[in-house]
Amino acid sequence: MSIETYEMLNGKLDLYCLLDEGRAAVKEGRKRPLEDVMRNIRLPFFV
Repeated sequence: MSIETYEMLNGKLDLYCLLDEGRAAVKEGRKRPLEDVMRNIRLPFFV
């Protein structure tokens, strides 16, 4: 395996770990889904 391939695969693994961490945080109520955040950001501008 070349260094380039290793770095690409390692980057994908890092991304998958971050995505899994984010999903777990949302499921546990520690984070809010993007739709909720964007709704709250837009709300003051359209009132």
